Amino acid sequence: MKKLSILCAAIMLFAFKTTDSPISEQERKNAIDLLQKTEQGVIDAVAGLSEAQLNFKAAPDRWSVLECVKHIAITEKDLWHLADSTI
Repeated sequence: MKKLSILCAAIMLFAFKTTDSPISEQERKNAIDLLQKTEQGVIDAVAGLSEAQLNFKAAPDRWSVLECVKHIAITEKDLWHLADSTI
């Protein structure tokens, strides 16, 4: 889940454009690189999990690993669009 937190923090950090100082091309490239590495990290983290592990919930009100990954996949398009619109 730490990787998910890093992904969200990176997106939020670079998602908002300020009129005084938009991010530079280098900052944008660094953000994209970080997001791509984080994406691969998430894929690698769940690659060997069994069906039971993917669906396990620590409590009824908690999300499973599979639910978290699905949430990332569903929201990814909007998050990339948000980050891409910073320049």
